[in-house]
Amino acid sequence: STTPSPSAVPTALTLVNRSSGAEFSVVFPSATTVQLAYVSSLNEVAAISSTVAIPAEGVLPKGVEYAVKLGPWPYDPAKARELLKEAGYPNGFESTLWSAYNHTTAQKVIQFLQQQLGQVGIKVQVQALEAGQRVEKVESAQDAATAPVRMYYVGWSSSTGEADWAMRPLLASESFPPKLFNTAYYKNDAVDADIAKALNTTSAAEKTKLYTDAQQRIWKDAPWAFLVTEQLLSARSKNLSGMYVMPDASFNFDEIELK
Repeated sequence: STTPSPSAVPTALTLVNRSSGAEFSVVFPSATTVQLAYVSSLNEVAAISSTVAIPAEGVLPKGVEYAVKLGPWPYDPAKARELLKEAGYPNGFESTLWSAYNHTTAQKVIQFLQQQLGQVGIKVQVQALEAGQRVEKVESAQDAATAPVRMYYVGWSSSTGEADWAMRPLLASESFPPKLFNTAYYKNDAVDADIAKALNTTSAAEKTKLYTDAQQRIWKDAPWAFLVTEQLLSARSKNLSGMYVMPDASFNFDEIELK
């Protein structure tokens, strides 16, 4: 049988692409993310990213507990141009878009995003980073003022399958590189407080309240442009049981049995 696993990954610009296993996005350590979010046709990004990807509907994929549906952002180049003009960029600007990966799919995605951004006057050079380059240029840059990253396409999967690990490593101010992966250098005191309090309560109702508030604030601030969620697929024999695909695309064989 072939079935998609429940979503559990967020992927900022940072441009992010999330999945049921992983979400992908583009990260922008700047104030231009909202404008740029309107530029990308998410259905087309999804088609390039995976045959079973869907446009990201929020900060967390719907398979993660406490996920809130907030989107997806509409495809509206006219709105993007309007917002760019309001931000002081009536003719667009030039920048660089890095990909955290250099495989074929990632290269296709950043080339497509380059074309989409170009339609509203944003001219970007694209580069798919090797692992060592990613560590040096992005994951080791401690100071937002001197960090070389401008736009960054990356994916993330909450390997624990819950909301804290889907948000804290990426969007809490305690997680700036090189500690973790807040490569947008995003800081919102209310979001930080929500994430910390949610981690320290066992009340489902309180967690719901805190995580909902955090997601709504993040979506409004838009430190990331959330792109797509990949739906993980797996195939197994009908005679095989006890094999599970985890949210981060790994496998659990603890109860495996061949009948």
